[in-house]
Amino acid sequence: MITVPIAVFNASLRKIVNVPLPFIMAESIVKAAQTFCRKSQLIIYTRSLGDVTALQDYTLISDSELNTNKSLLKCSEVISISGQEPGSPEPITLHRGSDYVVYSRDEISFNLAYTNVQVRCAVEPVQSATELPIVLLEDYLDGICSGAASLLFMQPDSDWSSARLAKHHDTLFIESIVEARRFRLDANPHQTTASRPVVKRNFY
Repeated sequence: MITVPIAVFNASLRKIVNVPLPFIMAESIVKAAQTFCRKSQLIIYTRSLGDVTALQDYTLISDSELNTNKSLLKCSEVISISGQEPGSPEPITLHRGSDYVVYSRDEISFNLAYTNVQVRCAVEPVQSATELPIVLLEDYLDGICSGAASLLFMQPDSDWSSARLAKHHDTLFIESIVEARRFRLDANPHQTTASRPVVKRNFY
């Protein structure tokens, strides 16, 4: 995945709010990118875990090839998981709760052993990221900067604090998230959030 330094967002953000402290700008950009990716599920990645053992913890993204020599991304939400039961040639869809357990956004465990496990998940930057996926710059620069600006304008007792501008840019940020979410769903209609098994109930 191609990434770009956070600093390339600064020029556009300074057109909205000119904060003299670069590290505060960087923090707000990363937080906005996290929220954007988490709510839009724009960036999807499939991680192959191969054969998995029952009751063993597995990290999804932070130790994957996406983070070679860097620590930039983590799993935001598991979209779907498929695998094969040992000795069976047919892949099956695994269900949260009955087949696997999610311990954190980036860590899961399987209740049984499976082979050829494929995990499809939404991805977001970690808070300590120094770079962001280039798609956020090329396609959603204004949205990310609006989200960052909203956070900055909400900072109390600062020279740039403004509740009115914070609300305005938060609205623009939400609109950008909705646009990105709609794009992902329209482009990949088969991708939905992880399914959960239907519990049969008897009514008397």
